[in-house]
Amino acid sequence: MSDAPSAFRQVTRTARKVHKCCECRRQIVVGEKYVYSSGIWSGDPSDFKQCALCNQAFEEATGRSDTDEYPLFFLS
Repeated sequence: MSDAPSAFRQVTRTARKVHKCCECRRQIVVGEKYVYSSGIWSGDPSDFKQCALCNQAFEEATGRSDTDEYPLFFLS
């Protein structure tokens, strides 16, 4: 999924049930804030839940970039 999505949405949510972070695989517990991203890549819809710590790392990494090329986070 390195291509830009044809549709994309990202919102911060508060967990109402336990989720798993798509980056570090840590549990996102009830009441914890997380970032929910959804989009359509190559015609296929996907969604991701990112814990606050991984989102902070992503924001720090992309905020310091001098180009439009940002780091990509992949599911392992």
